[in-house]
Amino acid sequence: MTSSIANRFYDQSGKSQYEVKCKGNPRKLRKPTIRDAREHGWIPSVTTVLKMLSKPSLEYWKTQQLLESALTHPFIGHPNYKVDDLVQDIIFEAGHVSRTAMDLGTEYHDEIEALMRCFQHSKRPNFKPFVMPEETVTALTQFKLDIGLKPIYFEEPFAHTLGFGGRCDLIGKCEIGDYSGWCIIDWKTQGTKAGRKANFWEDWSLQLSAYAHGVADHIGVEDIASAKLISVVVSTKEVGRVEWKVWDNEEDHRWELFKNVLELWKSPLGTNTDLSFERKRDDEEENNN
Repeated sequence: MTSSIANRFYDQSGKSQYEVKCKGNPRKLRKPTIRDAREHGWIPSVTTVLKMLSKPSLEYWKTQQLLESALTHPFIGHPNYKVDDLVQDIIFEAGHVSRTAMDLGTEYHDEIEALMRCFQHSKRPNFKPFVMPEETVTALTQFKLDIGLKPIYFEEPFAHTLGFGGRCDLIGKCEIGDYSGWCIIDWKTQGTKAGRKANFWEDWSLQLSAYAHGVADHIGVEDIASAKLISVVVSTKEVGRVEWKVWDNEEDHRWELFKNVLELWKSPLGTNTDLSFERKRDDEEENNN
């Protein structure tokens, strides 16, 4: 069983801790819980901390998938099909949509990273994608040119002294307007629709700011903490659609906001309620193994 990327922990060196051994069967693995993190001294990832924030649009999308799964299930109303089994089937099918989108997003991320690594060695790399359309590669290449991007660090892991960890997609140098210096970039895949704006959620900016300060603290390059924060949306539905946003960050206010969320996550309200359902679910999964 693999770990969900939605709930990650890191050790004090910045190494990801995605799985732990089941006590009843050490050959099987499960997702780590808060108790595991406390026992081993692990720290939460940036994305785990930001789960404390409300995400109405994401919850609406999940509810929509659940309802569609229920309304289209072939055994709705079948007299010989137990309600509990039906509920589990509906939940599984709804989750399949999310897992499929997540898997595709991972494939896009891998190819985007490969493309950017090529740019470290050549201004015009001969890059052939397996998943992304060629038009999307062209659009990403234009994005690189538009901001004068020079990729330096990829998937750089960190553990911040305040007690959170992470791994950011790309750190480099860029030139945007009068600015010339460090930038932090996070790739986001999205199933965009023609004629509609891509979504740029505010919590993405807090994630980027935490990455900037986390890496600066971990590798000792103070200037990275004040890097430009850039979110890039790569469409998985519209060929060649790539949009990006540089977040305003006057006086590092997004970092202050993230630290407030981190304190909330560390409080009894955060550790005793937000993740309690997942702790219970993981205990049940371990018992079933």
